Amino acid sequence: MLFRTTFRFGLCIVLLMVTSCLAADSDKAAAQPSVTIEKKAEISDVNSPKTVLEPDVMVQLGDKKLTMEQIDWIRPTFGGQKLTGQQIAETAQWWLENELLSAEAEKRGIANQTKAKFLIDMMAKKVVSQELIQQVKEAVEINDKTALNFYNENKDDDVQLRKLGEIGFVHVQTKTIDEAKDVLKRIKAGEDISELAKKLSTHRDGKKGGVAKKYKYKTVERRFGKEFFDAVVAVKKGELVGPVKDKKGNYEVARQTYKSEPGVLPFEKVKEAIKTRLMRIEKEKSFTSLIDSLKKASAGKIVKSPKIVGFDSTIGRGNQPKKRRRQR
Repeated sequence: MLFRTTFRFGLCIVLLMVTSCLAADSDKAAAQPSVTIEKKAEISDVNSPKTVLEPDVMVQLGDKKLTMEQIDWIRPTFGGQKLTGQQIAETAQWWLENELLSAEAEKRGIANQTKAKFLIDMMAKKVVSQELIQQVKEAVEINDKTALNFYNENKDDDVQLRKLGEIGFVHVQTKTIDEAKDVLKRIKAGEDISELAKKLSTHRDGKKGGVAKKYKYKTVERRFGKEFFDAVVAVKKGELVGPVKDKKGNYEVARQTYKSEPGVLPFEKVKEAIKTRLMRIEKEKSFTSLIDSLKKASAGKIVKSPKIVGFDSTIGRGNQPKKRRRQR
């Protein structure tokens, strides 16, 4: 995927370079015919009535053809998604215009100019360099045993390998402890706690029956305080809690409705996530190892200007330096 994205980007840079050079040389080429596309031609426009394209060819210019495979190289997708008809048409149109402009640039000798030759050479090297990086990264494999070893070593501390505790309850909040005791008495006498919450609770969820379906442990402790949290977690499903003073000085009467204890997630449930995570880490290590070894092997050939020594020159992942924004 990275190679495909870079390939597309590289082609775009070359196109921009060519058009930039065309603009710079406009005075010299005033007497020569120029390429102006006032309106994007439809892909079918380049086909003569007698031409029948091969099934996988999307557009043809003379003996040059653009296939669906090449379109996928230029415009990759992620997650197995397919390009839409509009996206295919746009990419084919871009390729066609790029071919026309490049051919005109060749006629004008732009490809032989110093600047153009340098940029073309750099982009060609970038494309093959990115392919090398991609192949090195794709060679990385993480098997089930490696994932299991990571799981066993980190399951007690890694939050991504653990499930958080959840608690659910229905509660009535009151201002005084006497009001809370009265609520508890009425619940024990058979009145519904949700109906009492609608009538008596001072909490904002009272109008909805005081229902807190599934809160994370930390959420309950943060909102209601440790005393209430400890009390509601300690009882079994269906049991009553209270009166308990919350963190704001109010009083709570609650019935626990749900509890899921925190703990370690089963290996099978997190195996693929671990492998993806380790794959990402090891791929970056493989690139770093490659570039470090190449620098070490060529250390005797590398000479840097004093003007750049001491600056952080790490770009990472084989990317090129960012372009400086034009000042307005």
